[in-house]
Amino acid sequence: MRDLSPDDYGAFSYYVWVAGILAAVGTLAFPEAITKITSELRGERRLIEARALARWVTIGILGANLLLSVIVCIVALDGSPSRRPFLLIVGALLGPTALASVLRSTLMGRERYRPVAVASLSSSVIQLILIVANFLARLGAPGYVLAVLSSGLVQTAGFAAALGRADLSIGVPLRLSFPSRTTLRRYLAFVLPATLGIPVSVIVWERSEVFFLDRFSGLVQVGYYNLAYTVFSMVLMLGWALVNGFYPAISRDYGAGEWHRIREKLGRSFLFGALYAVPLSFGGWATIDGLISLLYGDRMLPAVSVARVLLIGLVPGVLSGVLGTLILATGRVWLSLSASILLSAVNIVLDLILIPRYAALGAAFASTMSQLVYAMILFAIVARVFGIDLPWRRLLGIVVSGAVTTFVLPVMLELWIPGALGLVSAIVLSAAVYIVVVGLSGYLQILLPAEGAADTDIVRMRA
Repeated sequence: MRDLSPDDYGAFSYYVWVAGILAAVGTLAFPEAITKITSELRGERRLIEARALARWVTIGILGANLLLSVIVCIVALDGSPSRRPFLLIVGALLGPTALASVLRSTLMGRERYRPVAVASLSSSVIQLILIVANFLARLGAPGYVLAVLSSGLVQTAGFAAALGRADLSIGVPLRLSFPSRTTLRRYLAFVLPATLGIPVSVIVWERSEVFFLDRFSGLVQVGYYNLAYTVFSMVLMLGWALVNGFYPAISRDYGAGEWHRIREKLGRSFLFGALYAVPLSFGGWATIDGLISLLYGDRMLPAVSVARVLLIGLVPGVLSGVLGTLILATGRVWLSLSASILLSAVNIVLDLILIPRYAALGAAFASTMSQLVYAMILFAIVARVFGIDLPWRRLLGIVVSGAVTTFVLPVMLELWIPGALGLVSAIVLSAAVYIVVVGLSGYLQILLPAEGAADTDIVRMRA
C-alpha cells in the first residue's frame, strides 16, 4: 500500500480477484471431491484405488487449466494495453494454481498435513521476498499481482515432491492405473452437486462485492474493501485451515461407519474454531485502527470501519466451516447445495441494495449479513438432520472470556499507553491473559487426545 496510489491498489485488488474467480472456474469441486472420496476409500482400506483416482483427476485438471490459460492470454493480447500485463500474468499462472489445489487436496485426503503446512509456509516466505523485491524495483501493480500469484508454483513443487516420496516409500507403482467404474460414479455423484454449489464460494467467499464496487463506486472503494477483506480473510482462512484437518478424518470415519467418533470430532472442532476466532474478532475490533494506521498509513483509515464490520462475521464464518465440513464429509452435499443457492441470492440482493449507497461499507455489511444467514442455516441443518447438540454453553463461556480479555483489556491499555507502544502492549498482554483465562477455565482440554481416540489421529490433527 505504501508503494501504490489508491487507484493502483484498487487495480491490483481487482485482478487478484479475477485470478481467484478463474481459479474457482478452473477447478470447480474436483479437488474438494478428491479429499472426500479418497478419505472414504482409505477408511475402506482401498489405498491403491484412492491413488489411481487422484492421479487421473490431477491430469484432467491440469489439461483444463492449460486450455483456460491459453484463452485468457488470447483475450489479453486482443484487449486494451492497460489490462494486458495483468491478464497475461493471471493466464500464465492459472495452471500451477490449479495443480497446487488438487495436489493439496490429495495430501489432505491422505491426512498428510505436515507437507501441506511446509509447502504453504515456504510459498508465503517466497511471496514476501518477491513483494519486497517488487517494492524496491518499483514495478507497480502488475509486479505485485505476479508476486501474489507466484505461490502456486512453489506449492505445486512442494506438494508434488511430498506425494512422490510417499508413493515411493510404500512401493506404489508409477503406472497410471484406472480407478474402477464404481469409484468414478461415486466421485462424480459428489462432484456434480458440489460443483453446483460453487457460486456460494464465488459470490460470498471470493468477494463478489469487488465486481459491484468496480461498477458502482470505483477502484478506490475497491481498494478500501480489499484491504479490509484481506485482513479478515487472512484470519478466516487460517481458522478454516486449523479445523480443516477434521474433514478427511470425519470422511474416513464415515467410510468406516463410526458415527460416535464423528460426533466427538464435531464437538471438538466446533470449540476449537471458537477458541481461535473469538479473540481475533474482539481483538480486531479493539486494535484494527491502530494496525491499519501503523502498517498502511492514515490515507487507508477509511478501511477501518469496513474491517470492523467484516470482523463481526469471523466467528460465524469459522464455525460455518466446521459445520460445512460435517455436511460434506457425510455425503449430504445436496443439503450444502441448497444452502449455497439461498446464500448466493441473499448476498447478491444485499450487494445491489447496499453498495450503490454505502460503497465499501455497504459491501462489508452485505458480506457479513450473508455469513450470519449461512451460519444460522447450517446450525439448523446440524440440529434437525443429524440430531447433534452443539456445545452452546461452552461456546458462551469462550465468548465471555474473549470479550473481557481481548476487547475490554486492550481498549483500556491503548487509552493508558498511547501510540505504537500501547498498540503492541495491548495485543501481547491481552493475548497472554486470554490464554491463561481459557486455560484455567478448562477449555484448552479440547486440544488433548480424546479418550479412546487413535494416537495417529491426534498427531495428525495437531500437525
